[in-house]
Amino acid sequence: EVAVFVFDKKVIDRYQKFEKDQIIDSLKKGVQQLTRLRHPRLLTVQHPLEES
Repeated sequence: EVAVFVFDKKVIDRYQKFEKDQIIDSLKKGVQQLTRLRHPRLLTVQHPLEES
C-alpha cells in the first residue's frame, strides 16, 4: 500500500505570514515524527519533505 501527501503552499496564501509559518512548521514536525515511528501498521516515509 502507498499514500502520497502533497501540500500546495498556495492554499495558505490568504493567511498572515505568522500563521503560514506556524502551518508549515507543524507540517514539518509531523513529517519528522512520522519518519521516526516504526510499527507494522504504519506507513514508512520513503521520501521526506521536499520544498520547491
